Amino acid sequence: ADQGNAFAQNEIASHYWKGSVGVQKDLVHAYVWFSIAVRNGHEEYEWKLNRVRYAMTADQITQATAMLANWEPGQCERELSLPAFDN
Repeated sequence: ADQGNAFAQNEIASHYWKGSVGVQKDLVHAYVWFSIAVRNGHEEYEWKLNRVRYAMTADQITQATAMLANWEPGQCERELSLPAFDN
């Protein structure tokens, strides 16, 4: 996902959107990852981004926008910890 793979970005966003694979539902992170995928030229995920946005509060959108402004490659490895994959 950090290397621009839209499929991986979509997968991470989807896990956050629905809450699965040891990841709690988190619309802010789902919004961030769908946004990154769309920003990287993968408009096919824009409908998911819009559905997440519709379910978010104004505060959540503000938080996600701030996270996007500060996002940089490599952040996924530093912040995302999936219990199902921990050693």
